Amino acid sequence: YIVKLIVTSNNNCIDSTTNTVTIYPQPAIPVITSSGLLTICEGQNLTLSTNAAGSLQWLKDGTPISTATNTTFNVIQSGSYQVRVTNANDCFETSATTVVTVNPLPSGSVAQPTGTAICAGTAVTLSATGNATSFQWFRNGSLITGATTNTFNALQAGNYTVELVSNAGCKTMASGSVQLVRYELPSINIACLLYTSPSPRDRTR
Repeated sequence: YIVKLIVTSNNNCIDSTTNTVTIYPQPAIPVITSSGLLTICEGQNLTLSTNAAGSLQWLKDGTPISTATNTTFNVIQSGSYQVRVTNANDCFETSATTVVTVNPLPSGSVAQPTGTAICAGTAVTLSATGNATSFQWFRNGSLITGATTNTFNALQAGNYTVELVSNAGCKTMASGSVQLVRYELPSINIACLLYTSPSPRDRTR
């Protein structure tokens, strides 16, 4: 565009200037896609991507993220994410906001019982503490069906661990484990001895 500016003074003196104005096109508004659900657990992977062409800058809560200038970005924190694209003429557009929630993992531990040796037919109560809403016990790495509270009565030898589950469904293993040893009951054999008294005839001999 050619723009002409005309200035008239109070004395009706007129002057003008002409200049050329170039209007560069805006880049297309970038679109963000995600590799999965936008609500994840701590330690899980979520990648945000864009196919925008140009110089890229990812933002979290409106603030540029240092070194986040690629077409993909791996999210590890909750926040509102955007990507800004700038073309060769320094014109830029910013994407819509993508909100990501990263839920924390529960934490807890397995308590050590007073004794770790049991006799056959007896049980030891195992317990776990933590900020979980549900629990899952394992024996030697195998899930114990129905063992979903913070306590479990163990009847068998083995290594016992427990998985913690938060109200958001995030799972992690509690710290610690219990190694139980089981002893079989001793077997008792009772032998009966049969004694035959001598007959009166034998006693007179």
